[in-house]
Amino acid sequence: MEKILLKKIITLLVIAGIIELFIFSYATFITKYSSTIQSLDEMISQFEVSYENNKNVINDKIDLYKKDYLNRAYAIDFMIANNTSLQTTEGLKKMQHLMDVSAIHLIDHNGIIVLSSDEESVGINLLEHESRNLFWSLIRGKKLNGYEIQLESTTIQKQLKYSFFGIQSTSPDYSVIQIGIDLKVLDSLLSTTTLSYLLESTPTVFEETLLAIDSTSGELLAITTNNEQDFVVADANSNIERLEILKDLEGGSILEINGSYKFIKTRLVDNIFLVSTKDFSNFFFDSLLQIGIIALTLVLIIVSIIVLLKFYIRKYVLNDVNSISKNIYELNSGNYDISFHASNTPEMNSLSNLLNHWRDSYRYKEERISRIFTSLDSHIAMFECLYPINSNFFSSNIQSVLGISTSEWNDIKDTPAHFEQYIDKLLSIQTEDKLIEINDRILIITPFKSSNEFYGVIIDKTTEINTLRATQYSASMDKLTGLLNRSAFESLIKNRLAKNPNTGILLIFDLDNFKTINDTLGHPEGDKVLQLFADCLRINFRKNDIIARLGGDEFIVFIDSNLPFEMLKAKLDFLLGQIRKQLQFYYDNYNVSTSIGVSYVDNRTFTYTDLYKCADTALYVAKDLGKDQYFFNDENISCMRGKCIKCTKDCKKKQLLFDSQKNQ
Repeated sequence: MEKILLKKIITLLVIAGIIELFIFSYATFITKYSSTIQSLDEMISQFEVSYENNKNVINDKIDLYKKDYLNRAYAIDFMIANNTSLQTTEGLKKMQHLMDVSAIHLIDHNGIIVLSSDEESVGINLLEHESRNLFWSLIRGKKLNGYEIQLESTTIQKQLKYSFFGIQSTSPDYSVIQIGIDLKVLDSLLSTTTLSYLLESTPTVFEETLLAIDSTSGELLAITTNNEQDFVVADANSNIERLEILKDLEGGSILEINGSYKFIKTRLVDNIFLVSTKDFSNFFFDSLLQIGIIALTLVLIIVSIIVLLKFYIRKYVLNDVNSISKNIYELNSGNYDISFHASNTPEMNSLSNLLNHWRDSYRYKEERISRIFTSLDSHIAMFECLYPINSNFFSSNIQSVLGISTSEWNDIKDTPAHFEQYIDKLLSIQTEDKLIEINDRILIITPFKSSNEFYGVIIDKTTEINTLRATQYSASMDKLTGLLNRSAFESLIKNRLAKNPNTGILLIFDLDNFKTINDTLGHPEGDKVLQLFADCLRINFRKNDIIARLGGDEFIVFIDSNLPFEMLKAKLDFLLGQIRKQLQFYYDNYNVSTSIGVSYVDNRTFTYTDLYKCADTALYVAKDLGKDQYFFNDENISCMRGKCIKCTKDCKKKQLLFDSQKNQ
């Protein structure tokens, strides 16, 4: 027996060791892989922060550039208006040099450059050149702010790259004074804010690389300076092919780059793919080293366990097991004069005492013992009531599983009859699903009865059932408003109508002009309006009325009774007043109101689909009649076409809308 037991234990330990080695190896790989990808993502995020901050710097520099040269243009205008001697080519050239600009043009009211520091530009009509259409309104005197700026353009004659600033002249002889500045001035101003400059100034270790790829052409825009300056992706024969591969790597991956495998992570920022990479070789060797250390540790642990088990199994288990096994054999043979005893461990001694009770109290029943022992679990309690000896046997956790007080437990635990009566009482209240809800517990009781014995198991399903119910509840709710969602509402109403197809009123609500809130104040404010509206519905309808949010700004209510028309009309009038009061700010400033469509269950409209169509049509009519009102669809109209196609001669909807428009 010792050899067989040790062989089984060794086999189980080896299998467990292999499984643990695999799990540890896999966990090590996944952890290190995730950590590496996260570090690459952080590297991109840090650069992205610098890049976003840099855009603000660029904007600030451009604003400063605009203000500086606008001031120079105004200064030139002031000098020309107050000194006619400067209104010559030579005078303009002096001011060009003084103001450090590349050109000065004086433009008349017909758009013609009549005087310029660049003589070749004189006579050009800007109104005839599409590239100067930005200044047309300024020339015609229709520009309210009195100036216009064209940051990047080319001169008409020489095709030089310039920035152009134009202001309305204070001199009656000219319409516009325009100055040109060589674009190199702006480029020089922004030279320390370019993407290449940012990447080249970003520090990285040698095995890590950060680079930028154009998201349209796939061209390499910039790369950190202390790394390889090439970026050759395996299986990519062109920039476009390389770009297609990079588009799929935003979640991180391993890729062959420049002839070796690397971790890679990408992120699209504006029109640029930011790419970070890290060598795979160090990761591979570090992982192998860790797995080797884990394997060696497991081997040492398994060997130590085997040596200790061999010693302790002999000393504390086998002697008692052999004695008990011999007596069990005698007991199975019908010899009830034997006595079970053990001296080495309390557990074996307890088992011996239990076997002695079995011997003394009843005949061994293999089926019952098998059921009990195979059913045991941390959430399961066992009971056994033996009438011949008037005794009960329980697992130690049975009181806590039942969730009863000590005094109640003392009343039922002493005799089989009292305990069986208590279990029968619990079984009488179980549901169709065999669940018993009592004492804040959800139980399943499986009893087994014979003429002189009563035994079984009690399973505590509280946590499992509550978790399931919580999940089902969460799945049925709209997270923003706390109302039912569309699918839960439809399922509930279909069941209600299936059981009672003769009663019910369906109301569909739509917030008129709600889109204005999102577009003007933003979606968070729109969410606030939806929550306030949901609160209005909760307050003004009964608890047994079913309220839900269909989605967007549409809500729906089912009243499980047929209220008289006048009573429902009064209720809706009061409700609209409450909504206007609750949403008064949005009602006054953004014309946010509520339209309501109403349909009744009757002998023609008794399914959810028909009821919904009629209510939806009524909502459409309410909106068409001017919004901020309700409409009762007592004609059971279900047409939802936006435009009438004259499908019937006697169209109730068409006639209704025609009459309402005629009355307006």
